[in-house]
Amino acid sequence: MKRIIIEDFCNSRKLALLEDNKLTKLIIEEKFNQDLVRNIYRGRVHKLVKGMEACFVDIGQGKPAYMKIKKGQKLAVGDIILVQVSKSGKGDKRDSLTREVSLQGRYMVYIPSNDRISYSNKLTKDEVADLKNKIKSLEMGQGPCGLIVRTEAKLAGIDDLKRDFDSLRDQYEELVEEFNSSLKPSLVKRAKGQIESLIENNLDDQLEAIVYPESMDKGEFSSLGDLYVRDLVKSLDRTYLERLIREKNPATFANNGINAKLNAYLSNKVWLKNGSYIVIDKTEAMTVIDVNSGRYTSSANYANTVLDVNMGLADEIGRQILMRDLSGIIIVDFIDMKSDKDREDLISRMNKALDADGKNTKVHGFTRLGLLEISRRRSQDAFESYYYNPESRDYYSANRLVDMIEERVIHSIFHDAISSGKDKPRLTIDMDDSKYRLLLDKKKDVLEMIEDKYGVTLFRVPNT
Repeated sequence: MKRIIIEDFCNSRKLALLEDNKLTKLIIEEKFNQDLVRNIYRGRVHKLVKGMEACFVDIGQGKPAYMKIKKGQKLAVGDIILVQVSKSGKGDKRDSLTREVSLQGRYMVYIPSNDRISYSNKLTKDEVADLKNKIKSLEMGQGPCGLIVRTEAKLAGIDDLKRDFDSLRDQYEELVEEFNSSLKPSLVKRAKGQIESLIENNLDDQLEAIVYPESMDKGEFSSLGDLYVRDLVKSLDRTYLERLIREKNPATFANNGINAKLNAYLSNKVWLKNGSYIVIDKTEAMTVIDVNSGRYTSSANYANTVLDVNMGLADEIGRQILMRDLSGIIIVDFIDMKSDKDREDLISRMNKALDADGKNTKVHGFTRLGLLEISRRRSQDAFESYYYNPESRDYYSANRLVDMIEERVIHSIFHDAISSGKDKPRLTIDMDDSKYRLLLDKKKDVLEMIEDKYGVTLFRVPNT
């Protein structure tokens, strides 16, 4: 069974997905660092880059974004075009754009600029054959209409697919109308947030509950960044309203044990109950995972003990790779095995542990030195970047510190532990100088928001 836990703090909104009480997915949406990927804009060609078949496009977001010009496309400076952000710029890199606009629904992705229909690689041949028959029955209207049929469609009936398709087509017509209403570079349609998409994709029989704070149950659902859980679920499928659990205490991660589960994905050493463990070290070039038997003892036969340890940790390594969103080259130093069959069995076990990631991950096999080599494409920023200070690899990043303060404020309010001041209740922050300077430098505005939200004054006594 699945449970979804949502936390809404001043600095970020988070979602944790639990499957059989195991944390399998964490999404963090920072409120002051919005990701523009999949947003659709009205853009104006700002500059053509000769010799590179590329241009810069003003989308009304400050620095112009970068776009490759496909063969046969003709553009001139000043042209107004409909574009979508395909890749988020990091550091000095600019956001990347595409003219092939797509809209994502629950069962399909609608691409009006082509007429190809493709199917998720995770669907079986029989599932694809069944869906092809269902898709043929849809009335797609005139003109080109491209679709990518998603994995979730395998459980959908013809009526479900039709509703999804009609909704996406209507959204595109509204989008075109908005695009034509002005010549000013600006946002035309904001993409669904990752949290909204995950909720939509997990409304099924396995969903036991969605737990969320009371603050996310007021107002009207909007695509402009606010997320009101009840309104969202109501718009998708009213039958799931009875599975909503609203909590008065907004520290939903702490209250439901999510923070404790997160520790297993933030520490570089991960223990199994049987006494074996792995150590994860990330470098700029690769990630190295070292397997250790630790206190594990199972068989008098050394080879069997080694195989048991390696097999048992393969599943955990798969979870760690997917949860942490490790990418690039991943080297796993399993305990050395002499048997070729044991190695083949371990590769099969590792492939099975990473099967949910599809083509993003590839297990290449053992190197001459007996190391298992894995490569993986990144699907999003690793959530570790939210919790760690990148300059010192300190667990206490400014994000984590400001979340801890909000948790402290909430705990104090709900346990009557705030001392009274002249105007507002006063809460003392116990934090060393270096962390407090980092907090003021990066999150001063968020601290002020916390004071306003909870009606408190934050006060710190300097360390002596």
